[in-house]
Amino acid sequence: MLLACALLSVSSYMPAVRAQQTRTPAETPTTSRERRAQAYAKLLEGQRYFLNARRNDTESIKLAQQAFQQAAALDPTIAEAHTALAEIAFLSLQDMEQATREAGIAASIDRDNLGAHRLLSRIYSIKSGMPEGRLDKAMVERAISELREVSRLYPGDAESWALLGEFYLATGRNEEAIDAFTHWSAAPPPTEARIFQYITGGRELSPDAAAARLGEALTSAGRTTEAIAAFRRAISLNPDNREYLLLLNGAFEAGGSKDIGTLAELQRMVTVDPNNATALQLLARAKARNGQVDEAVELLRSRLKGSIEDFNYHLMISYLYNQAGRGNEAVAAARKALELAPPSRQEMTTSALLALSSAQERAGDAKGSEESLRRILSKEPDNATALNNLGYFLVERNERLEEALLMIQRAVSAEPTNPSFLDSLGWAFFRLGRFEEAERHLVEAARLDQTSATIQEHLGDTYEKRGKNELARAAWQKALSLSVAQDGTTRLKAKLNGK
Repeated sequence: MLLACALLSVSSYMPAVRAQQTRTPAETPTTSRERRAQAYAKLLEGQRYFLNARRNDTESIKLAQQAFQQAAALDPTIAEAHTALAEIAFLSLQDMEQATREAGIAASIDRDNLGAHRLLSRIYSIKSGMPEGRLDKAMVERAISELREVSRLYPGDAESWALLGEFYLATGRNEEAIDAFTHWSAAPPPTEARIFQYITGGRELSPDAAAARLGEALTSAGRTTEAIAAFRRAISLNPDNREYLLLLNGAFEAGGSKDIGTLAELQRMVTVDPNNATALQLLARAKARNGQVDEAVELLRSRLKGSIEDFNYHLMISYLYNQAGRGNEAVAAARKALELAPPSRQEMTTSALLALSSAQERAGDAKGSEESLRRILSKEPDNATALNNLGYFLVERNERLEEALLMIQRAVSAEPTNPSFLDSLGWAFFRLGRFEEAERHLVEAARLDQTSATIQEHLGDTYEKRGKNELARAAWQKALSLSVAQDGTTRLKAKLNGK
């Protein structure tokens, strides 16, 4: 887990040498003052060697190291000498243990040594396991402790707030993550982002990324109004980033409300850039959620060109009709998409068949739905989505439940954090009467996706079976706020009314 020297700009990382140590005793013998002066001279000498060293200039690095060691020997109270030795070990020698030891000495000499705390925060962040996707809790806590020190000493440091937010999110401390990301959003743009990108797997450290990350944390906390505001800020800072549009839409869906402001924002984006297909499709989905399904469909149809470019529009039209419970119209749109898929583009054929099977199921054509999914599996036997969907449709019809469970379990094994797959697995256990297992998987599905009316309804049904009636009503109420299909709304109202 060692970093090449090129990852950091030494000149921006090196702390300035102080004119005077704050720990100087009130009365110091002349010999001590001379030694201190000699120590600072060595510190400056080492700094010159270090800052002027070229990559792989081992001789200059060695001379810098010797000068810093001499400075530390001449005056043990100079924290900067140990900070500099830690930087050499980290940047040039790639010796993490020595870097940790020297930075620790510097921080113990001077608690306010920013360079030492920053270096320790980066070392522990690298050792935390975050770059590999597996967290070492002890190292995470050490990283958090050092990052707090950095943010205390330098409240405008974007990197420390951003990393704090990431570690808080990774350890389930959402409110603390929101606070950290809020500080990151207010911090000035950083000049160096490569360490952060290495630790987080390529995330940006820019102001728009800060606003977007804050929005994600707020969405997870259910604070959707604030999340929408954060995503709008991200979009205003970087209008070309289409991921921010998807995040904005997710916050809108999670809120379960008719946000006229979001509709207006999406409409403005489409007006400014008629070729922004992402904004157009999000606007159509927003209109459909507000009950304007026909308007949404017409909006998409107005962009049809009679060519292969229409493929995604037909898929979206099928999706909107399906969500509204209009199965036959959804089938027709999916078939148009399937007709546009070239034989050489299996992924397009698969997408169209998935849409078609869902529409057929909605239209009551169970046989046709299964045939469409079997057609995918004949070419792609391990297609997780097809396995999940076929299993789920069988569960919904209460048919061949054991076979359905096996298919869904294969899908979950392929994508263990997919909330739709976890919902299917929970619902299969529900149908089999295994309610405790059903609850466990449905709770996790609801945690991962707070915008699905289906997941919330299934969770409510499971809570009721387990005698948790208040939780059941809360889940059904949330499902009702998210539902756009008339049949779903009617069914949920009946459950809430005790029918």
